[in-house]
Order: sequence, then structure tokens, then C-alpha cells
Amino acid sequence: MTVRIVHLFPDSPFLRFTAEMFESAAPGANTFLVYAATGDVARHGLPATAAIETLIADDAGLRRANDAISAADIAIFHSVGSFAARALNSAPAGTLKVWSGWGGDYYGSDWSGMAGLLDPLTARYDRRRLTLPGKVQQTYRRLRTPVREVHRAAGAADVFSAPVPEDYAVFRRRFPEFHGRYAQLNYASVEDTYAVGAEAATGDDILLGNSASLPNNHLDVLEILSRADIAGRRIVAPLSYGDPRYADAVTARGRELFGEAFLPLRDFLPLPEYQALIAGCSAVVMGHHRQQAVGNVASALWTGARVILQDRSPLFAFLRDRGADVAPLSGVARAGVPRARASAHERERNREVLTAFWSRERVLANIRGLIASA
Repeated sequence: MTVRIVHLFPDSPFLRFTAEMFESAAPGANTFLVYAATGDVARHGLPATAAIETLIADDAGLRRANDAISAADIAIFHSVGSFAARALNSAPAGTLKVWSGWGGDYYGSDWSGMAGLLDPLTARYDRRRLTLPGKVQQTYRRLRTPVREVHRAAGAADVFSAPVPEDYAVFRRRFPEFHGRYAQLNYASVEDTYAVGAEAATGDDILLGNSASLPNNHLDVLEILSRADIAGRRIVAPLSYGDPRYADAVTARGRELFGEAFLPLRDFLPLPEYQALIAGCSAVVMGHHRQQAVGNVASALWTGARVILQDRSPLFAFLRDRGADVAPLSGVARAGVPRARASAHERERNREVLTAFWSRERVLANIRGLIASA
């Protein structure tokens, strides 16, 4: 009998990679229910064999999701917010329920999604950006969100997955109600993503962050970089995705400290053009305390760029412990930002680490293992 898999998925570019991988592992078995759609989901270039349906995240959409999930052997809830939590809690006992975490759905706290993620300057910006009434309203909205519903969903889930296994401990701290098991699901493979584009880093620029979102801690990292010797190098900051007001603040401070050497990317670029720009960076600096920007980091390691990560980031621990060439952000004040790219030996070792965890063969094996466990 063919297994039936239903995915509840927010409208996201990750949809294409997920659909391609699951359809490769189980052709014709997948139904993707895409909610909060911001346009025609066909724009993602989805595989023709996958069944795709869009929903509105309301009561009618929930009823449709419940109907589909009740007929499934496996239900995978990607990035669980309040809507996905309601659907997970309604799933029948006989359906294997998988919480596929992306990070934003299990970092932070019930009170604040930014709890524990911001450095001092970024935290000060966050405090100042809202008036007191605005802060009260923001807290009220968060508490009004069915927090208990999300905690119930954690208790109802049978399986949790995250981009890196080090995040499992983060999830358990946030949701002690979870008593299921961990399973590794990575949708994007080396062959489909990290190895696409430039073969090697070619320039001397520095890539800073991956989006206009607070957990990047741009304002704090810019101060660190201002005390390092980076003469003759541009700082490239992708800011097209996220909060435009925060992007304005980062742009203003970057220009104040570095002038025209600070290059904010405010508009979306075609993937080949973006990859070419990134290939001109010999160093990548990320200030996230959480697992984030995995794609940018992995691509940089593949091309031989030097990667500098926040010391506390689970991604830093994940890569360092597997032998990848990554450096802690705390070392920049002492050692600066490396200009030399990774040696041929270092780059080869980085590629071995990435391939062992993200090869297409490994990713498909993980998916098939989950299917076999249903």
C-alpha cells in the first residue's frame, strides 16, 4: 500500500526543495497544503507529480486541512505557528505527526520571540522602536495567540526535526511537553543548492548576515567590524528580506561607519546574480545566536570562504564538532577578519562535512527512514 503524506506548509521558497525531495523519495504520495499564500505557488517551480492546494489560515482552511490529515499516514507540519498547531492537535492518533521546525517556531519564549537572541545594541534598537502603547499591544497580541495550543501541539507531536540536531535541545527547553523522538529531515541537498553557482570564492569582500531581521544582530557586529582592519574591503549586507525599518537602521549605521564600503542589498536579485555577488566575499560573518542562514553558511564553506559565527550558535557547534573550518565571532577583536581563503585541504574537508550531512543520498535516506517508521 502506498503511504499517504500530507504537508501543512507556509508559502515559502523552501516549498520547492521540500516537494522535490519528498517526491523523489515517495513519488505521488505527497499532498502539500500551502497556507498564507502570497501569490501563485506555481512560481516556486514545483514538481508536476506533487499535489498542491492553497488554503487560507482560517476555520474553513482548518477544516480542509483536518480532512486531508485524517486520511494520511504521515502529517508533517512545517514551521509550527498557531494555525499549524490547531491542525496538529486535531490529527487522529493513527497518523504519525511530525513537527518540522525551522527555528522561529521554537526559539525565543512565550513572551517574546526574541528572548535570548539579541545583543546589546540590537536589543536597544528593539526597545526603542515601539512606543509604550505599541509594546503593550505587541505583548498582548503575542499572549492572545494560542500559546497553550502550540504547547499542546508539542505534546501531541510524535516526531520533531530541525535543520541541525543541536536544535533538539533548544526545542525541548522551550517545549518540555514533547515526549516523542527526533528524526533528521533536511530538504535541500548539496547537489541542488550549495554546489550550485561559483566553484570558489574569488573576491575579498565580507558578507554580513542574511536578512533584515533582528536575530542577525547587525548593529553589534558592525561595531565589532569597525574595530577590525578591513581596509579595502566592502561589507555586503543582504537586507531585501525582513523588516524595512530595521533595514533602514542597519543601512544608516553601516554607511555612518564605513561609507560607500558598506553595500546594503535592498532589492531581490536573481539567484545567479546573488550567488556571483556572494562569491566575491572571502569571509562570511553571522551574528545569530540561533541556527539561521544555513544556506549562506554552507555555500560559503563549499566555495572556500572563511566563516565566522556567533560563539553560542548551535550551527557553530554543529559545524565545528564535525571538523568544518569555522571561527568564533569573539575572535574577530583579536584576530580580525581573515582575508585569505581556505586552503585546498580545508575546502575539501568542509565539503566532506557538508556532503556527509546534506548529500542528496543522505537527505533521501532520512526521508525514507521516516516513511518506513510510520
